[in-house]
Amino acid sequence: MIPSDDFIKEMEEKERLKKEKEKEKAERQEKRKQQGKQSSAKTKCGTCGKLFEEDFHGESWIKCCECESWYHNLRQKLAETEYPNDFKCDDCVPLA
Repeated sequence: MIPSDDFIKEMEEKERLKKEKEKEKAERQEKRKQQGKQSSAKTKCGTCGKLFEEDFHGESWIKCCECESWYHNLRQKLAETEYPNDFKCDDCVPLA
């Protein structure tokens, strides 16, 4: 059975959107890698943008092993005392 033209166009569009999302993800990861090279005091949470030096509440932070960006544990749905060695942020987790 030969797929219809509409089906083919739909599949091509889905593939184009997937590639676009992957490109955007790669750009965000590169940006975060560059931010990760800043001094620790100027480090921003990759989720909320709050500076580490302005965090007076003692919240726990965790570094992504992939893009090397820093995040508040709670912003990445981790417990304050949870520090997995292979932590990957939401942007670095492979697309489903």
